[in-house]
Parts: sequence; C-alpha cells; structure tokens
Amino acid sequence: MNFGEYLKNAREHCGISQKQLADKLGVPASMISRYESTDTEPRVGLALKIIQTLNITPNMFWGY
Repeated sequence: MNFGEYLKNAREHCGISQKQLADKLGVPASMISRYESTDTEPRVGLALKIIQTLNITPNMFWGY
C-alpha cells in the first residue's frame, strides 16, 4: 500500500470526509484528494500533522 491508501483507510475509519480533514489542516480539499488518489506524498511534517489530526498513532496509520 502507498501513503494515499493508508490515508484514505485512516480517514474513513475516523469517519471524516476529505473536506473536513482539509479544513482541520488548513489545506485545500483537493490536496487531500490528490494524496489519496496518486503517489504524491506530503512532507514529513504534514504527514505527522495528518496523523495527529486524525487522533491516531503512527502505528495505527501504517496498519501495524
């Protein structure tokens, strides 16, 4: 799996939409969509912010 697949799974598990996540992060919803649908990955800082915003651990995010 790539980052986008992990992101989509985690986001859906938390029950929030792409727009809701984007609003919480202060980024455009299109950015979340792009991360989920392509091989594009955020910088490490934003990836950690996404994980924190979803209120899950990195291990949960990566599916361990």
